[in-house]
Amino acid sequence: MAQIHTKRLVLQIGAVTVLGLASFATFREEDPS
Repeated sequence: MAQIHTKRLVLQIGAVTVLGLASFATFREEDPS
C-alpha cells in the first residue's frame, strides 16, 4: 500500500510541476521583455 501511495504522490507532484512549467512558459511568451 505504501508503494501505491508514493507512486500517487509522485504523479501528483509531476502534474503540478508540468502545469507550473506550462503556465510559466505561457507567461514568458506573453511578456515581450
